[in-house]
Amino acid sequence: MNEEKLLDELNDLCENILCPMDLMDSIGDYTNQKIIDELHKIVDNPFMKVPLRVAERLDELEELYR
Repeated sequence: MNEEKLLDELNDLCENILCPMDLMDSIGDYTNQKIIDELHKIVDNPFMKVPLRVAERLDELEELYR
């Protein structure tokens, strides 16, 4: 999910082509992916000590939202 797709869906919503709930679902998916990306930056940072369970949970979230 990227910013361009969200903009396209917003335009479709304005033109009454897209249901508001569809846009909300896409925004939710986009938000989930951004959170996962940010958590990866934390987990992958060699200077931060991250508990193994956090890394495992991140893997679970990726599976859930992909």
